[in-house]
Amino acid sequence: MVDPGNRRMKPQENVPVQLVDSSVHAARNCLGMSGDRGEPSMFSSTTSPAFHTVRRRGFSLAELLVVLSIVLFAVTVSLLAYGNYRKGATVRSAADKVRAAMVQARYRAIASGLPSAVVFDVDNTVIWIDDLDEDLSPRAPKAVAPEFLGDDVIIDLLRINANSFNSGVQQVVFRPDDTNPLVTVHLRREFDDPADDENYYSVQMYPNSAEPRVWANVRR
Repeated sequence: MVDPGNRRMKPQENVPVQLVDSSVHAARNCLGMSGDRGEPSMFSSTTSPAFHTVRRRGFSLAELLVVLSIVLFAVTVSLLAYGNYRKGATVRSAADKVRAAMVQARYRAIASGLPSAVVFDVDNTVIWIDDLDEDLSPRAPKAVAPEFLGDDVIIDLLRINANSFNSGVQQVVFRPDDTNPLVTVHLRREFDDPADDENYYSVQMYPNSAEPRVWANVRR
């Protein structure tokens, strides 16, 4: 019998010791280790492929110019879109005010049995409502307070039946029998091209019509 206390591990007979040492040394080099204790080598980052770092390439001048061109294009388109939106919003708001004043004057005339009028101060771009007597003289001047149509907005044309006005103070009379003249108001921004119909909003009310219409980007 073999004494268990005297058992010893037998070395692998078929593996040369020199080959084992070479394998261990190669493994340590791959891991960037050196010495018997496996300590990191001060040259491991340059001698071991596992620790090689990849250098990042910066942007070229051509790439930067392309990016700047795209950004400038996007900004330009945004500014143009905002300008068109602001133009439409400003003049549209003025057109809605004119339309609302016409509707209110008509209802006031029907309710009171006496005429009412929308008064246009064309030069100052202001409108208000007067309640009138039967002879069309004011019985309640500025019964509805004056309203400014906007800083940049102008009344380019006020047409009452066959008469056209672009200055002065004019009134559009609404009667209690629900009759009124043919009324057309052209509005635009002061610094827009007056020859371009796209810059206009038109408010139009036909005789015996209950509701005025607002037309965008057109002169009617």
